Amino acid sequence: IWGKTSQTSLEAKKHILSAMGYPVEDDSLMISIEKKEVVSDALRGSRTIYSAREHDHLTVEFCLSGQYSDNDELKFLFILENGQSQELLFNLRDCEITNKINLDNHFFTYFKFSYNHDLPLGYHQVFLFKKNGQTIFNATLIIAPAVCYLPEFIQKQEKIWGPSIQLYAV
Repeated sequence: IWGKTSQTSLEAKKHILSAMGYPVEDDSLMISIEKKEVVSDALRGSRTIYSAREHDHLTVEFCLSGQYSDNDELKFLFILENGQSQELLFNLRDCEITNKINLDNHFFTYFKFSYNHDLPLGYHQVFLFKKNGQTIFNATLIIAPAVCYLPEFIQKQEKIWGPSIQLYAV
């Protein structure tokens, strides 16, 4: 099926949701549960883990509820693995709007913000704050190397021999 789009039948979707404990036979209850899950996800504000490659774009997606202005200023606070911190100020106009949801007159807007970072390798914490200091979300941020370490003889494409072992055999 690689590379080919396929449709999942309604029957299969119902079986999957039923196996997950959802009341698939009660449409109104399913709608109510879906709304609660959407609101819960929106109030969480974001994913809990982000990752990026060293010297690459960092893309963060987040959700704001209620009213906002393109001029609203937000602040990222990065707490680095070594204890140091970095801040980044930006406006909502610097973000891409990816989705808008209205659930019973509760408005949620999803944003995507990308920028080239200069964060060091490691596991860091990232916080997003409104101008008034209110926390929108916090998450773990993993900055990984652009490529895995390659020994010098492999970089030079030199031939080498030696014993090997399949890891699954260990």
